Amino acid sequence: MKNLFTMALAATLFSPSPLAAEHLSGGQTTVSKTGPNAFSLPAANLPLSSKIDFSVGNSFFRNPWVQAPASTDARDGLGPLFNTNGCQNCHVKDGRGHPPEPGDTNAVSMLVRLSIPALTAEQKKALIKSGNIPDPVYGGQLQDFAIPGAKPEADSTEL
Repeated sequence: MKNLFTMALAATLFSPSPLAAEHLSGGQTTVSKTGPNAFSLPAANLPLSSKIDFSVGNSFFRNPWVQAPASTDARDGLGPLFNTNGCQNCHVKDGRGHPPEPGDTNAVSMLVRLSIPALTAEQKKALIKSGNIPDPVYGGQLQDFAIPGAKPEADSTEL
């Protein structure tokens, strides 16, 4: 009996998992890196020719946008309403946002999604296509920052 137990334990510890592919949460795009920078990498199966495109896109993700017109043509176009002036300000380390901490003066990384119920046939068709019907006044999300001279839609710290 002891030998049978030892053989079963050895088989469990040393045999490859028959379902190893199921452990890849992103399928073939899954990267092996873990930790805070794991979301900052290109897909594992991205062709080398596309990695340059990834790097260019990532630079737009990291750098701030400015109000147009500006001397920085490639980075202008911010506003009039926005959540923050750069993607990475909400998606810290290319991940998810976070709610404000006690004492924070703004909720830069918190998204307030808005929608209305689908009542008409047209709205129901749009709902199937997009997953939500944006509010007719505010759109699909509340934007609590604005360029100078414009008024933000709300103060998210008071929500």
